[in-house]
Amino acid sequence: MELSIAAPADFHVHLRQGALSELVAPHVRKGGISTAYVMPNLKPPITTTDQALAYKAQLEAIDPNVKYLMTLYLSPELTPEEIRKAKQAGIAGVKSYPRGVTTNSDGGIESYEMYYPVFKAMEEEDMVLNLHGEVPSDASKASIRH
Repeated sequence: MELSIAAPADFHVHLRQGALSELVAPHVRKGGISTAYVMPNLKPPITTTDQALAYKAQLEAIDPNVKYLMTLYLSPELTPEEIRKAKQAGIAGVKSYPRGVTTNSDGGIESYEMYYPVFKAMEEEDMVLNLHGEVPSDASKASIRH
């Protein structure tokens, strides 16, 4: 039996910004990927629909042959109204980063309670919540046992 996947998707793509983006983005399609789920942890992070659409336009200018699925960075500025706007604009989801665990996560999440209204709107709009899977560590408490 032979299995052929004509154009797979990558659901965790970092395409960066500026000159680095111009270097990285063309390799998505060259690597055989036709759909890219784009991470929003830029400087500044992509927190609004307008920012996501502007970033998408930049990526499409670099390589229009990839379908870019855009995401928003979960932040205090994100509101249920922005979620509804994002859904209408075709934004695929929201990415949550714990504070300080990865690139550009200094504004990340420490507690989720304040986001319950945003999550409710996401559920109503059928939007994806992506959770970054690391937890912050306290290096001062780390130890190696033999």
